[in-house]
Amino acid sequence: MNPVRWTIGLLILLLVHGAAAFAQSPQVLHVVGDESYAPFEMAAPGGACRGVFPDIWRLWSEKTGFSIDYQCLKWAEALKRVREGRADVVGGIFQSPERLADFDFTHPHLTIETTIFFHQTIFGLRTVEDLRGFRVGVVREDTAETYLRQRLPGDGIAAYDGNEALVRAAIQGEVRVFVADTPVALFYLAKQGADEQFRRALDPLYTNRVHAAVRKGNTKLLETINRGFTAVGAKEIAAVQEKWIGAGGPAAIPWAYLGALAGLFTLIVLAVVRINRRLRVGIARATRDLEESRAQLQSQLTISTVGGEIGRLLTMERPMDQTLAQCTQVLVNHLAVDFGVIWVTGQIGADLVAEARTVTDPHGDAFPPPASRVVRELTPLLGDRTTLALSGRSMGADLAAALGTPTSPSFSVLAQVLVVDGARIGGAALIHRGEFPGAATAALAAAADRIAVGIHGRRAEETLRKEKEGFQTLLEEAPLGVTLLDADGRTLYLNRRFTRIFNCDLEDIPNLTAWFRLALPDENERFRVETEWHQILRTAQTGHTHTLAFPVRGRDGSIHPARFTAVLLGDGHWLIMSEDISRHVEKEEELRRLEGQLYQSQKMEAVGTLTSGIAHDFNNLLQAISGYIQLLQRRGQVGDDGLNYLGQMDRAVRRASELARRLLNFSRKGEPRLMPVDLNKEIRQTAQLLERTIPRDVMIETRLTEESTAILADPNQLEQVVVNLVTNARDAMPEGGRITIETETVSIEPDSVDGRPGMKPGRWVRLKVTDTGHGMDAATRERVFEPFFTTKRAGEGTGLGLSTAYGIVKAHGGFIDCDSEPGQGTRFTLWWPGDETQARTARPERSGSIPAPAAGERPRPPAAIQGAGETILVVDDEPALRNIARMMLEEAGYQVLTAESGEEALVIQKNRPDLDLVMLDLGMPGMGGHKCLKSLLDRSPDLKVIIATGYVAERMVQPALDAGAKGVIVKPFREEVLLETVRRTLAGGSSTTTVSAAPPEK
Repeated sequence: MNPVRWTIGLLILLLVHGAAAFAQSPQVLHVVGDESYAPFEMAAPGGACRGVFPDIWRLWSEKTGFSIDYQCLKWAEALKRVREGRADVVGGIFQSPERLADFDFTHPHLTIETTIFFHQTIFGLRTVEDLRGFRVGVVREDTAETYLRQRLPGDGIAAYDGNEALVRAAIQGEVRVFVADTPVALFYLAKQGADEQFRRALDPLYTNRVHAAVRKGNTKLLETINRGFTAVGAKEIAAVQEKWIGAGGPAAIPWAYLGALAGLFTLIVLAVVRINRRLRVGIARATRDLEESRAQLQSQLTISTVGGEIGRLLTMERPMDQTLAQCTQVLVNHLAVDFGVIWVTGQIGADLVAEARTVTDPHGDAFPPPASRVVRELTPLLGDRTTLALSGRSMGADLAAALGTPTSPSFSVLAQVLVVDGARIGGAALIHRGEFPGAATAALAAAADRIAVGIHGRRAEETLRKEKEGFQTLLEEAPLGVTLLDADGRTLYLNRRFTRIFNCDLEDIPNLTAWFRLALPDENERFRVETEWHQILRTAQTGHTHTLAFPVRGRDGSIHPARFTAVLLGDGHWLIMSEDISRHVEKEEELRRLEGQLYQSQKMEAVGTLTSGIAHDFNNLLQAISGYIQLLQRRGQVGDDGLNYLGQMDRAVRRASELARRLLNFSRKGEPRLMPVDLNKEIRQTAQLLERTIPRDVMIETRLTEESTAILADPNQLEQVVVNLVTNARDAMPEGGRITIETETVSIEPDSVDGRPGMKPGRWVRLKVTDTGHGMDAATRERVFEPFFTTKRAGEGTGLGLSTAYGIVKAHGGFIDCDSEPGQGTRFTLWWPGDETQARTARPERSGSIPAPAAGERPRPPAAIQGAGETILVVDDEPALRNIARMMLEEAGYQVLTAESGEEALVIQKNRPDLDLVMLDLGMPGMGGHKCLKSLLDRSPDLKVIIATGYVAERMVQPALDAGAKGVIVKPFREEVLLETVRRTLAGGSSTTTVSAAPPEK
């Protein structure tokens, strides 16, 4: 058959078929698109549609003669219309397996990337796996929705009607991550002015090709549309894209060029047939050129193949000798030669030699030369040359001998030096019977270059590996956690210390966002830290450090207060050092607690000192009042009503005296009488007493240890402490409750003194009194031990109960703490120094001690204790006290002299050496009582001196007793007590001293 006629017939058939299809296709094409897919298609005022896709379809209309009715709708509605046959074509759509059930697709004419977009405070999102845990926004019925629902579990996908709605939801914070087609998302972000608020992943999630689509089965229309797009051409499509998107937009597929090539091929066929004879000569000439080109190509292919395989072998993790042996085998096999050898010098230990050989002798004889001999003989022959080619006549007798054969032209040798940075590190050689293939020289040279570079790289890698191992060891053994992040927040490295601190590894935190999500479960706290970190990123300078501190949750749920120090490196990476600061926080809290205790102790010490001075002065005032009352009562100068009034005043003075005593107990100026005491026994007795006095709706429960609770204490003061604490607990539970009294023994080690200043190591007995009352706030708790501080209403309490307990405990060398929160009750914890040995060997009461007066003690009447005219000197700086003492003593038969200071007393002593007794106040201005006492006794060692003082503390008066004083009388005192003390001292000389005081009121 004539080829020309056959070709023409074929073209006519195609044209007829196309015309028939054209005739059967509709003349007006109803095209639908997405109203929010700018800049590709978007609704214009009046319902028109504009953008990349509508402009391309207008070009299609011009090429085909069809009219186009292009409408922009909501995306789901557009797809629905084509499925139901109410529209002909979807103007631009991605193909997916799910859509193939409803649509037939044209050839693609554009490509568009789909990308992950995320808020600027999020880092390191690149893949679908990174999206786990986020709520991700997509366009409803978009391929992105199907793609993500197949790959992400749960209900983390939020679908929106159109791209503009999706971007608006992201800006408003409904979602912080969304997936959309890149140009479209960028368009709407820019439109909303939010393009700087969101970032996108470096790589697209996937790339889609844009098709048009018709209803399933409408093949004739599909063919017509495809021909039209072929006629439009890639250049015109690119021009449309540049108009709407700019240069560098999505690439078009050149279907027009393909059609042009098909037509050109047809013309070439026709031309070839017509000029067949004229081309035969040219074809023959071209065939020869082709053969030469094929030979050159084959040579280049061999060189490329050899170089590629050797390059691949050099990158594999294998020992150097195995690698070189395989490289040698590649040369021998691809060049079809008999023997090959590669050697490397400068290795540790000895030179490295690798060989390979093939047997080409028809008789099967093995090729004889050993590699080491060939290398030894070739090395001097190379000399300064980098390439050596020898035939049998020129190789020399030594090399011929090394090859195991006489000099013969049938053997050839090729050798190439391995050179790195101008230094020779070895060589490679090929040996073959006869001539080498044409590609052998070039292939060996290329292989030698590859091998030299590979060996150099191996050595550099080995050096780098050792340095890296050293650096790795340093990082792994570092006392701080070390994290390395890239510029996108991806985690590149975590050291062992980090994984130990936070119990997580690299798989748990592939990026900074995952780390924040794990470490900060509270969303508000996470947002605060992410915002602060983002601010650091924006202002960071290379080499500057930035510190963040916040509590971190580990994978196991444990919470660690942590501090992070971040440094921006020169390559854009971040080095972050982290440390668990739990101990620092605990130490800081402990330090604050100790500072609070020290402040409280200092404050209470100052209050105690002030209280002591007030109580002393108060006793002096009470002494004056009490003295005058006693004088009036004894002299009978008032009527019965007056005597009654004086009795009432006397009882008030006694109550005031008791108040002063309690103040002195608080200030620890009233010393306890220490004796061995079983704390458990005292508590049982006190509890029995209290159960009969407190309301029935308040229960007392005791939990006493079975261990020994022996301490040195004053039983009366110990009972007072327990009563005061229980009374305070009762008042805190007006509607009833429970009071628990507990004891336990605690051993304090030398290196752990339980955080209390002044607590010494050893055995302690701990007493706890806990109530279920209304509790106290911090302000009340800080003042709970202050004298006269009370939260009760006027008349319900003096505010001295807890302050007295505080003073008694401190006087015993102990500690008292208060723990309370509003609505949580209150607990008082008391620490008593306890030592079995100390308790058993407690010192007995010695001469000169100060026993307290027995309860209910009544002195004898003054008539039985009159004086015999002895001379007594009364020394006191208070005129009223001097006057009262003078009158009481004179009426009892004594001669009395008075002095208002120690200096005046010494003058009187000098003039009256016949003094029988001196009544001396210790707290006087000037030289003071102690110095005056010493001076008096220095002059008259036998002089009898008694001390009159408002203090009851042993440490205050014991120095006076040790200096020679014969007795002590405590203000305010009764007249009979004064007279009895004076009479006993004058009669007994240096007899046992007795402390006398006003008996307490019953």
